[in-house]
Amino acid sequence: MSKARGLADLGNVYNDGALSNRNLIINGSMTISQRYGTAASNLGGSSVFSVDRFNCFGPSASSTSTAQQVTDTPAGFKNSLKYTCGTGLSVTGGDYAQITQIMEGNNVAHLKWGTADALDVTVSFWVKSSLTGTFSFGVQNGPTNRSYVAQYAVGVANTWEYKAITISGDTSGTWSSDNTAAMRLVWDMGFGYGATSTVDAWQAGDVHYVAGNVKVNETSGATFNITGVQLEVGDTATPFEHRSYGQELALCERYLFVADSNRLSAGNWDSLGWSPRVVFHTEMRTSPSVSLTAGGFRMSDDYAADHTTASTSLASAQTTKRGARLYMNSGWSGTPTTGRTYIGYTTGSATGLALFDAEL
Repeated sequence: MSKARGLADLGNVYNDGALSNRNLIINGSMTISQRYGTAASNLGGSSVFSVDRFNCFGPSASSTSTAQQVTDTPAGFKNSLKYTCGTGLSVTGGDYAQITQIMEGNNVAHLKWGTADALDVTVSFWVKSSLTGTFSFGVQNGPTNRSYVAQYAVGVANTWEYKAITISGDTSGTWSSDNTAAMRLVWDMGFGYGATSTVDAWQAGDVHYVAGNVKVNETSGATFNITGVQLEVGDTATPFEHRSYGQELALCERYLFVADSNRLSAGNWDSLGWSPRVVFHTEMRTSPSVSLTAGGFRMSDDYAADHTTASTSLASAQTTKRGARLYMNSGWSGTPTTGRTYIGYTTGSATGLALFDAEL
C-alpha cells in the first residue's frame, strides 16, 4: 500500500537516527571545546574540562596525565576526547582518575529516579584504548551515596569499538530535579577507593570499579579515546543523535560562557578600573564564577586612545545567571581618563578571554 501524502515514514525511525531530544548527554560527540580547543591540558592532580561538560581528573601532579580534543574518531564523528597517561602510577587510597559528566537535575527529572516509577536507561559510546581487557563504568546520584557499577570489554587495542550498557532505574535514593547535580556518569581511569563486588545493580555508597579491571592511569603512555556518548530512556541503544554545532554550543553555554574583548560592552573608567558588561547568550545554570586567561584585553574610546593590559586579575565582578559586570584595573597601558567610556575590541595581542563558569 502506498504511503499517504504528507505522512512521515516512521518504520525505520531508530535506524534513521530520527526522534530528536532523546540524547540526554551534552556534547557527547566532543565537538565543543571552548576552554582549550585542541591543546592538551595537563591534569596535574586536578579537574579539567578539556572538552565542554566532560570533566577529566588525573590522580596527582606526578602522573603527568593529559586530556584533549582530537580528530581520531570512528566513522560518522569529527572529534573524540583523548585521555593519555604520562607516568603510570599505582592509584591507592583516596586518589582517583576518571572521565565524568555530571548532569543537572532539570535535564533528568523525567526519569523519575528515586521513585517506584523509575525508568530504565541505556548508555552507549565509542571507545578506543591502547589497553585491552575489562573496564569499569559507573552511574551515581549527586550526593554520591547511590552507585551502579557496570563493566565493558575492549577486545582489540587501538581500535574503535561500540559499547552499550542498560541501567535499571533506581527506585531509591535522592535524585535532584533542580539545577543541582543529579547524575554522574563515570569512566574509571584508575580509582584507589570504592571497589565493589556488586555489578549491574544499585547499591548504597560511593563505589566505582571492580577489582582487577583495567586502570588506564597505571600504565605509562596508555591512551583512552571516547566519543558518541548517548544516554537515553529504554533498554535499547539507538543511533547517536547528532545535533547541529549551534545547538550543542548553546547547551554548553549554560555551563560555560566565553567572552573576548569584543563581547564585552562599553564601560566607564573609574576608581575600580574599566567596568564592561556582558550579556550571556543563554541563561546559565547559576551565577557563574569569573576568570581571565592570558593574552590581554584592549579598550578604546571615541578619541582613539587605545589601552591594553596583559593582567589576568579582576578587581571584582558582579554576576547573575543572565549577565555580568567586570571591574578590570590592573596593568593598563597609558593613563585611562576617569569618567570616560571605553569600548572593548580584539586586535593584535588582545587575545585574552573572560570565562564565566557555572559547571557542576
